Amino acid sequence: VTNQEFSATAGHPVVVEGFRGIGIGEGDGLAVVPLSESCDGPIGAILNSTSLAKFPGQGVLSTVMEPVFSGDATNPYESQVNFSSGSLPVLQNGGVFSLCLVPAQSGTNTAR
Repeated sequence: VTNQEFSATAGHPVVVEGFRGIGIGEGDGLAVVPLSESCDGPIGAILNSTSLAKFPGQGVLSTVMEPVFSGDATNPYESQVNFSSGSLPVLQNGGVFSLCLVPAQSGTNTAR
């Protein structure tokens, strides 16, 4: 889902609250990649880009709750979930990044 913004502070853990997406499942991850990188393509390529972002957890945030479906009749598959780096702090001092959904068990080998 477009038009979402989140902030993270260097030296503190990351918490992305209320991330909205289509088809988010329990156990999915959120890869943090530089804005110049794309979320399209094989998961391996996206995960290689996460090291450039200098975020904890090798650049992949974990779900901290089961997805909650919005109940919106216009898009019944949209859900909200919180993602976190746990207690690990951000090392990056600044920048703008993309968030790529990485399925826990994706038979497609592509991010969403």
